[in-house]
Amino acid sequence: MGASTRSTSSSGKAALAAMALVLVLAATPAGKAAPAAKQPAPEATVFFCDSADVECRLKRMITFDITEIRDLWIFVAWKNLPAGVHRQDLRFALRRGEHYQTLTTFFSTVALPGLPANVQIPKQSQGDPTVFAVLPVGGTWITQHTLTGMWEIEVILDGKSLTKAKFKLQERD
Repeated sequence: MGASTRSTSSSGKAALAAMALVLVLAATPAGKAAPAAKQPAPEATVFFCDSADVECRLKRMITFDITEIRDLWIFVAWKNLPAGVHRQDLRFALRRGEHYQTLTTFFSTVALPGLPANVQIPKQSQGDPTVFAVLPVGGTWITQHTLTGMWEIEVILDGKSLTKAKFKLQERD
């Protein structure tokens, strides 16, 4: 009798396990795995510099003199980026909202062999992967036509607008 009890008990456990599996499969749509944890949305922090030094982030510069600056360096520090290659567009608008220029940068969150030369590997700024773009100032329409005042840039990641930031171009008095 003891042997059959063990056998029934093992059979009962197997039957319960099979029923639990059927319930789990019935609760999950056919061919789909249970949903994974949702990744937070990407976030962008923009900062401006008069040089290529990513550490200028600490200066918190937003005003630049067009008679002294040759190029304006725009850095975008990213958080919560999914792995892979991304497209960053920076859309520049003049003081009255007119479109001036769009700068496009392709970048990869991981260094992969065989990446094209035009794909940037982000630098690190305060622990965040940081991508740069350069807006020429000296000798351009900006200085030739004194395009001063508050400018706005829109940051677009993979076709989705994420944030806007402002900076000021001025002419020395």
